[in-house]
Amino acid sequence: MDDETSSMAAACSVAPWERLSDEALYKYRDAGRKINLYKDTLVPKAEQSLGVTMEGFMTGSGTSLDLIDAEQTLLELQLAYYRALTDQALRLAEIETLVGRELPCEFHGSLLKQDK
Repeated sequence: MDDETSSMAAACSVAPWERLSDEALYKYRDAGRKINLYKDTLVPKAEQSLGVTMEGFMTGSGTSLDLIDAEQTLLELQLAYYRALTDQALRLAEIETLVGRELPCEFHGSLLKQDK
């Protein structure tokens, strides 16, 4: 048996839920990386850029188009951040379905907790 055939046979011998759980775990972690990227780097830089553009607009060295572009960029990055949060929540729900119990989540747990 050649390498390709043996790897296909090994893939077929793995239970479908095991492949799905690996994929769900990968997607969950990938969404977490994206959340951190947007939260810690991209959104703050876009906010800073908007501030600089707004100052330029107020002093007359920038155009209204520059200001609109900076605002649009910030809004797009904020939307992408919330999409990453949503994606991670969906992946967490998928993993919880596979393991049969609720799991703690550092991103969503704090958002869902209610003060008592």
